[in-house]
Amino acid sequence: MSLEHPHRPLEEMPAQGEEPVHLWKPFHIRVDEHYNFIPRRKIARFYSYVLKMIAVGFFFCYNRIFYGFRVRGRKIFKGIKGGAVTVCNHVQGLDCSFVVQAVAPKNLYYPTIKTNLELAGLRWLIKACGGLPIPETPKALRVFNGVIGELLSRGNYVHVYPEGVLYPYYLKGIRKFHRGAFKYAYDENVPVVPMVITFREQKGLRKLLNRKPLPTLTVLEPIYPDTSRKAKAEINAMMQLCYESMSDYFDEHSLAYRGEDLSWEGDLQVDCCEMEPTID
Repeated sequence: MSLEHPHRPLEEMPAQGEEPVHLWKPFHIRVDEHYNFIPRRKIARFYSYVLKMIAVGFFFCYNRIFYGFRVRGRKIFKGIKGGAVTVCNHVQGLDCSFVVQAVAPKNLYYPTIKTNLELAGLRWLIKACGGLPIPETPKALRVFNGVIGELLSRGNYVHVYPEGVLYPYYLKGIRKFHRGAFKYAYDENVPVVPMVITFREQKGLRKLLNRKPLPTLTVLEPIYPDTSRKAKAEINAMMQLCYESMSDYFDEHSLAYRGEDLSWEGDLQVDCCEMEPTID
């Protein structure tokens, strides 16, 4: 861990041509304080979970075949009792499916931009995998934050992208964090579980088919809040510790950035969450 010589957080944003593809959004949903973020009936929650596990099976095959995706360190989840906040770098348009696959059979939810639940053909999949639309009004956001707290207190997992904005195949390192995920963890006294998506070189037939590096998601040791400390100081300390842990791992294990023009044309980039909920 490099707390004595901390990394300088990167603040780059995706350039034009590296942003997610804008897909057809024929639906419109209203996310106000009356929106039903999660099923209230037990039978509805059961069916939602079953559908999510079916999606996990689909993702296991799809991500392996099309992305060469791998997961490491899943055994760490066995040592966590109750709920948790998971975080990782946001570097692939469908990396929410990487996370859902990694934490299964744990039940996971994640904040996502409202427009993702308005997409033709994909809205059901995003919803089934635990997507919670981020409200746009303060009153609705208070309800939303209460739902997040309820989910964590029930032993569910909530995933947040602390970098906030998707930057596809970003190889330079971990970008600057926002504090929302760590406030959720402090307020509900649950651990933050850092996960890092690194990239590796293609080999064999994959190298002939495309130039995209292959993703690996690695689960790191959880970070527990010290609720005896004042909230602001502890939240910032957790955020810094998490950032350094993820940066150290990424720097050591990921494909090095060489300054090439990495324009991954033809890759589906549906942004799972291009912003983090605003929490004061």
